[in-house]
Amino acid sequence: MKFSIAHTTRRPAQALDIRKLWLAAADDPSEVEWVFGIDSDDPESLRILGAENHVVCPAGGGSTPAVNAAAAQTNGDVIIVCADDVWPCPHWDTVLAQRIEDPKAPRVVLTGDGVRTDRLCTLPIITRGWIDRYFGCVFPSQFRTVGPDIWLSERAHRDEMLIDASDLVFEHRHAFYNKAPMDEVYIAANRKEDYDAAEILLKQLLSPCGISLCMIVGNEEWIIAEFLERAARAFDELCIVQATGETKPDNTIEIAFQFCRRADKRFRKA
Repeated sequence: MKFSIAHTTRRPAQALDIRKLWLAAADDPSEVEWVFGIDSDDPESLRILGAENHVVCPAGGGSTPAVNAAAAQTNGDVIIVCADDVWPCPHWDTVLAQRIEDPKAPRVVLTGDGVRTDRLCTLPIITRGWIDRYFGCVFPSQFRTVGPDIWLSERAHRDEMLIDASDLVFEHRHAFYNKAPMDEVYIAANRKEDYDAAEILLKQLLSPCGISLCMIVGNEEWIIAEFLERAARAFDELCIVQATGETKPDNTIEIAFQFCRRADKRFRKA
């Protein structure tokens, strides 16, 4: 099984050190591909990392576009979204291959980070099958810096595609855990306005889809109320089209409207 590491960074020296750690901890580093995603407004990282033997992808607009740009250049069966502050567990490639088994199946792997016990993906790990099925990228492009890891694990959990490997610890040495200094990179990636925007996006992307019931009706006043009552749990909006032809005026439309009003459902008449 081939692994591709999509690594976004604004700390080129630290990123190269992390790359060495991950390759040293792998049982078969020859099957590990490394691709850096760099913000196009970070010429220093582009210069330093561009001089090394790996792929470097410039992208603008934050870490999410950089991750997606890096992932688009990968060829591995499994894509790991790495960061400068995530340490590998020993034999990580072998143990992940055992947990994933079939990389063609759409899967997201949830590992531990040594601190959290919720479903936040501090180390997003996805199969090629996941990318092929969802969006063609790692994260939805609407996100900028924060939020996509929450979307990833929650979406996979809801779709029953989450592999719980939280016993595998990839230590996250983040400033929030007092394991690293709160430098300018952390501060820039954790602005309140970005969290506020991410919260709105998460509600939009994770909210259940509304269902519209569309009906052509005419002279159904004797049955419409009973029908809607039985179907009430299956729709959020009722769209009514008045039938033409051999019909006579009746109260079908009004009964349907009053039902939706009582049941707190949207009503539209075309």
